[in-house]
Amino acid sequence: GCCCQVSDFPCFQRVRGGGGSGTGRDQGIVEERRDAKGRKFWPTQPMVQLGEELGSKVGPLDRQGNDGGRTNNTASTKPSLPAKVPPEFYFSNLNLDDHNQLHEVYNLLREHYVADKDGQFRFYYSKNMLKWAAFVPGYRPNWFVGLRKRESNELVGCILATPSSLAVNGSIIQMATINFLNLRLDVRSKSLAPVLIQEITRRLNSEGIYQAFFTSGALVAKPLAITRYYHRPLNWQRCLELQFVAQPRNQTVEEVAKMLRLNPMKSKLKFHYRPMTEEDLKQVHELWTGASKRYKLHSVFTEEMLRHLLIPSTEDLVWTYVATPPRDVSKVVGFTSFYALPMRTQAGQRDIRGDAKTEQTPTCPRQLPQLQNRQAVYETSTGRLLDIAHLFYHASDEKRGPGQRELVQAAVHFAQSKKFDVLNSHAALVDPNILVQERFLRGDADLNWYLFNYGMPRQLHGLEIGIVAI
Repeated sequence: GCCCQVSDFPCFQRVRGGGGSGTGRDQGIVEERRDAKGRKFWPTQPMVQLGEELGSKVGPLDRQGNDGGRTNNTASTKPSLPAKVPPEFYFSNLNLDDHNQLHEVYNLLREHYVADKDGQFRFYYSKNMLKWAAFVPGYRPNWFVGLRKRESNELVGCILATPSSLAVNGSIIQMATINFLNLRLDVRSKSLAPVLIQEITRRLNSEGIYQAFFTSGALVAKPLAITRYYHRPLNWQRCLELQFVAQPRNQTVEEVAKMLRLNPMKSKLKFHYRPMTEEDLKQVHELWTGASKRYKLHSVFTEEMLRHLLIPSTEDLVWTYVATPPRDVSKVVGFTSFYALPMRTQAGQRDIRGDAKTEQTPTCPRQLPQLQNRQAVYETSTGRLLDIAHLFYHASDEKRGPGQRELVQAAVHFAQSKKFDVLNSHAALVDPNILVQERFLRGDADLNWYLFNYGMPRQLHGLEIGIVAI
């Protein structure tokens, strides 16, 4: 079986008096979770349920999800017919190599995916970002599922799955990562999210995949971990202008900006840093393979997957820097990375009127050379962009490499040098105490972590998780 990322997407609160702000992952079809059908759907899924204790069910769970039994997943148990969908809709395979279909998914996510409660902030996935997230090594085209209106062929929903290899308490399991569950606003009252989940479950089961990983801002079952979001403002003035933060009453704009300003790099970083190249791939893979073993739940990467994630062929998506001793820049003893995922907002401007058929270029007052390529990648959109980088994977040689704090410091430095407005992280993979020391603001939203059809002995802490959810 498989599930989806479903999120309440707690309101992306503006920072008040030094407080934080937070987001959830994946636009929650929370109307479906709250209505009668939603309440009936989730308890039928093979997950440890709310009110149950982690540890009561360990390992693969029964497909019915209620008695803790183990599944004998034979070919005869694999459902062969598509999930039942209301007659006015039908499933379609999404071909993201097709320009028109990619544009459909892009528009669906742009207008209906991951927003705050007021609809003021919305994550902005460019077409290049979507292809990077979907076309991982070994991807299956039939795991990209669309839901269309039969009469008009309009795309009104989608869900995507990608193959992943996760180590769970030392055991490596081939499973799916679920992402981009989304429904158009006008069909969310029709309880279609469970239908999409059932269909992707069927497709995964038909290929022998019975476990999945997902994250959510909503409590749909008993989470195996709960982590908090953190945000490091890099351009305080821009964050204020777009109402991402609120100015503390007892400090001026200049005082806060000075507090957040980076110290000279030479006084903080002990190692030399340079952009990662293809020649560094083997050493980076060895670093991650060694460092990841400290986590109870972590990604298991091949060199091919790390190449895709850390040095993609498309520019201005991911930035990866390797740490080397000053006297031997070919010896890699650590690496740090971040990826770009901006937010689109209508805030900070008095009048933006966009006709549905006429798109406007995002307003960005910083016409700097470093931004020109990245802004081009963002396509066009009505509104303004808050340029956000997200802390990605990092690792280090425990004896000879930089500590985790220095790797975070380097990421902050390079994100600011690339003219990002904010660097986001959550308290998994990285120590939250380090984030606070580096002046990240603690968010007010949690991220819930789930394994579908797999029970854990106990709940994990963020520092026991070696996965970054895109």
